[in-house]
Amino acid sequence: MTAPTPEQQPPDGFVWWLRRFVAIEQGETRLFLSSAALFFTILCTIKLLRGMRETISTVAGLEGLPNLWAATFGFATLANVGYWWLVNRMPRRRFVLLSLHLCAVCLGLFWWLLRTIDDPTTLEWIGYAFYAWYSAFNMCVISLFWVCMVDDCREAQAKRLFGPVGAAGTIGGVVGSSAAALLVSHVGFDGLFAIAAVLVEFAVACYLWRDRNPDRPEETSGRAIAAGGVWEGIRLVVRDPRLRWFAVFIVFMTAAQSGFYFWQAEFVRDAIPLQANRAVYYSTKDAATDTLTALVQIFVTSRLLHSFGVTCGLAALPVIALAGIGMVQAVSALLLVAVTHTVWDAGRHSLVKPAREVFFTPLGLETKYKSKTFLDSMLYRGSDVAWGYLFGALKFGTLLLATIPFLLGWSAVGAAIGRRHAREAGAGSGNGQGP
Repeated sequence: MTAPTPEQQPPDGFVWWLRRFVAIEQGETRLFLSSAALFFTILCTIKLLRGMRETISTVAGLEGLPNLWAATFGFATLANVGYWWLVNRMPRRRFVLLSLHLCAVCLGLFWWLLRTIDDPTTLEWIGYAFYAWYSAFNMCVISLFWVCMVDDCREAQAKRLFGPVGAAGTIGGVVGSSAAALLVSHVGFDGLFAIAAVLVEFAVACYLWRDRNPDRPEETSGRAIAAGGVWEGIRLVVRDPRLRWFAVFIVFMTAAQSGFYFWQAEFVRDAIPLQANRAVYYSTKDAATDTLTALVQIFVTSRLLHSFGVTCGLAALPVIALAGIGMVQAVSALLLVAVTHTVWDAGRHSLVKPAREVFFTPLGLETKYKSKTFLDSMLYRGSDVAWGYLFGALKFGTLLLATIPFLLGWSAVGAAIGRRHAREAGAGSGNGQGP
């Protein structure tokens, strides 16, 4: 009798336990665990520093937020151009490691500046620079992580694994926020930068574990990730109707998110006069959002994507938001606003985000590594800036009226993209027609 192959061997105790919560198939354990560890570390780092960014935003004031967003858009644009230049010139492993090491160096530089500069005016400008850098870092590093995920996973894998991997990131964010609250009084803001730099280097170790013995041909041959010029990603969005419709989806989504953000900010500012009480409100809501997000990512996301495809993930949340808006309009209560915004934020991370990533899994390398980053960062952040100026100028009474058309547009375009994606997946075709 021949010995059983590794594929025929029963899973060990840990893998058996893990499969009770995550639909991991044979050979996917390392991919899942290393990806979860990497995303946990990335989100932990981001949330460790988020409090400093929010503090800077309160100094700038609500009226100054669009200007900070504009600076972030400029920084993200420069980062993306450099990113596209590099992906044409080196294999993925070298590129990802270089990007993470560069982020750690930037964090070390901020640590050094805070340790050596005492002038309040200079420190204020360093704070604004950090706000722009952090916001770009937040978007670009997360986008880079998901680019690697959509490149390594087939669509069926993505539907099973993206939700639980996202839950690991959510838990990492909770750990990062809690660690910042506990440590800032002991190590100061500059100490948090040093800890964040160490975490980024730990993320490097997680990536090396994840990418060990790669089967990717460009890793063994040394060729670059993608072909085409620096601006190839934008040209693909212009030429491919699928990507053009996805760009419209991003514009509608960011408009609705901006309207929701300013609506909640105005409501809370009127309902809670004291800043200390507002801080309690936001921290409580964030804790509820993180809890709900993790639960949905672990127990709902994979099942929903498997049963209904990306259509539900892309189109359902605006409908839920409209129901919440209707209830708040009927009964103007702070609790209803908090519940509506908690469900909204949780849905964006646990439903919309995984569905957006699954959409890219069957597409080509240039689309994944160039068009996707353009859509996820430059277009996303640029739309944020434009809608921030618009909604920031509106009065409270008109914020919801201005937001509702974008919610309807988001849902309609998301449903059309999802149906088209399902038809192409079923037919095994990709003829590039619009939804």
